[in-house]
Amino acid sequence: AEIAAKDPTACAEFFHFITTAILEVLIGVVIVKNSGGKVVSNHGCLGQAECYFGTVEMQGRGMLHFHSVVWM
Repeated sequence: AEIAAKDPTACAEFFHFITTAILEVLIGVVIVKNSGGKVVSNHGCLGQAECYFGTVEMQGRGMLHFHSVVWM
């Protein structure tokens, strides 16, 4: 919590990197850059993702975490 308080921007960028990596590598969902949010579904480790929904929440200590549902 002390480190996050000193540099919240670095924590948010790291969170975005990890969340994007999980979606792209494990789930197979790729958000195409410069396309207005177009999403392409590849074959992930669990199979072909039909769609997903996710939201970001902040804990009481200020750390971000991700809740999501993936339809396979």
